[in-house]
Amino acid sequence: TDHRHNNDYYANGNGNALLETSTSTTSPAIHPDEFYNQVQSGFQMLPTRLQGIVDGHDGSLGGVHPNQGVVCTCDFDIQIHPLSGWGDDPRNDDEDDYKNGQITQKRKRQKSTQKSTAGWLASYSVFEPHWQVTLADARATGHATWNGTRYEFENIPFYGEKNWGGSFPSKWYWVQCNSFHGYTPSSSISSSNDDYSNNNNRLSVTAGGGVRKTPFGEENLGMISIHYNGIFYENVPWTGEMEWETTWGKWNFIGRCTSGERLFEVEVEAECDPQSGLLLRVPKANKGLDYGCRDSFAGKVRLSLYELRYDQAKKEYVRSDKAPIIDNATSDSCAVEIGGGSYHDTWKAKSRMNKILKTFVRLPYLFKARV
Repeated sequence: TDHRHNNDYYANGNGNALLETSTSTTSPAIHPDEFYNQVQSGFQMLPTRLQGIVDGHDGSLGGVHPNQGVVCTCDFDIQIHPLSGWGDDPRNDDEDDYKNGQITQKRKRQKSTQKSTAGWLASYSVFEPHWQVTLADARATGHATWNGTRYEFENIPFYGEKNWGGSFPSKWYWVQCNSFHGYTPSSSISSSNDDYSNNNNRLSVTAGGGVRKTPFGEENLGMISIHYNGIFYENVPWTGEMEWETTWGKWNFIGRCTSGERLFEVEVEAECDPQSGLLLRVPKANKGLDYGCRDSFAGKVRLSLYELRYDQAKKEYVRSDKAPIIDNATSDSCAVEIGGGSYHDTWKAKSRMNKILKTFVRLPYLFKARV
């Protein structure tokens, strides 16, 4: 909203609601049915509902301050059906509970543990910036109105993440897709947010990396992880290795997870029209919001996932003789991004994590393996 308004921010202590509004209110959240009656300008983020009324400008005349752009209006109301967070999906397993020889409960809920995208140390002021994927796969239904034009949608792919810190990295890349050909969940998704039974035939990939600041200096890090049929394949710097080659128009990744309960190798190739893309503002140190990255949601992507096994003769991990877990899955609606530096420079690197930090981040994995 306009910075001249007397804006107020509220957040629940348990982190499941955020409200920003220029309208006087004493509640950290407004019932969705009452939001548009009570708020003139602002937004609220609930666990599975996003609502907002925003009056401002497009910044096309020089900046983000008043009178530096063409006046624009936007409102939105979006309901989200979560499918995958960042970890194995919760699932309903058939378990028979017996009492006096009779089945008393046929279905029993089994929950999964979601993970920190950057490891448990990200809960503390160790890295800069911080990044957490909250929804690697979801479906959204609702509408968005931009300058009087209303766009309605139903069960469209949705992705959510959160960034925080002083500024974005000096250099980074990002690729995300949850709309692969032939890997789309049933269109008749249940309205219940607790229904995760439709795990079959779903696929999502998230890859990201950049130059991160740590107490020991900067480091180049990259990760690429897959959600497939409710199973999380996590390739991060503390469970394996990754290398990348990126420039605007092409993104190539190879990741290998060589520790943990799932050993695998993943290959991803993404591309887009080099002349396409939208320039976006990002937080920059000592500059605030400024143009610093380029995005497209019309990328073409190809993904393959293989199981690994340890070869005693070669003393290394190699691809299993089994058929690929995923064999050349494709999409033409992949999100691609490059930020910092020159978009057209080629960046070829391997993920390198500080050994001390890597040891600490790996502790939960080592403990789990011994339990």
